[in-house]
Amino acid sequence: MQLTPGYAAFGDASNGPLSPGDVGKLTTDDRTSKPFSVKYAGKTYWYQAGAICLAGSTGGAIRVGDRVRVKASVTSPAHGWGSVRAGDVGTVASISGTKITVDFPSQSGWSGKLAEMEKQGGGAPIGGPTSGTPITDANKKVGVRVKRGPSWKWSNQDQNGPGQIVDLDSSGWVKVKWDHGKTNGYRTDHPDLVTV
Repeated sequence: MQLTPGYAAFGDASNGPLSPGDVGKLTTDDRTSKPFSVKYAGKTYWYQAGAICLAGSTGGAIRVGDRVRVKASVTSPAHGWGSVRAGDVGTVASISGTKITVDFPSQSGWSGKLAEMEKQGGGAPIGGPTSGTPITDANKKVGVRVKRGPSWKWSNQDQNGPGQIVDLDSSGWVKVKWDHGKTNGYRTDHPDLVTV
């Protein structure tokens, strides 16, 4: 396992033993808010999804924290659709060999085959806001990865970590599912949220 290019945005990943370029060994995936235990140089540390990826997985490789969808060419995924629909975009929660687990807005913990998936794109859906952009009514989209913004007034609801917009409201609010598992509503008429 190695740090992703954006590892510093994921909690306290910079306090762990890995530095950019180092390769550690995955020892545990317990699916909590810091689901990956990685050992490097005799030290073990818990990293959040998105802070680490498989060693050597750069460019087009799918890694934990990436936003993905089932390829359009796949009409019947090996493990079924569940509550997921063709075109839905979710966040990779874990990868083990050829198996991938994805958290979709419609179904957390969806399992599939890595070969049946494709990346959706960068930090926001196509046509979505770029990193650090405040979320507004004009640019809100389901699937956008967000974190607290300059007008944050919601105590520690986010546990100071990232989340994903899972629902839109026409009255100036969005629902965010935080990586720690809770879902809350936030205003879009104030910069409560910015993109990751």
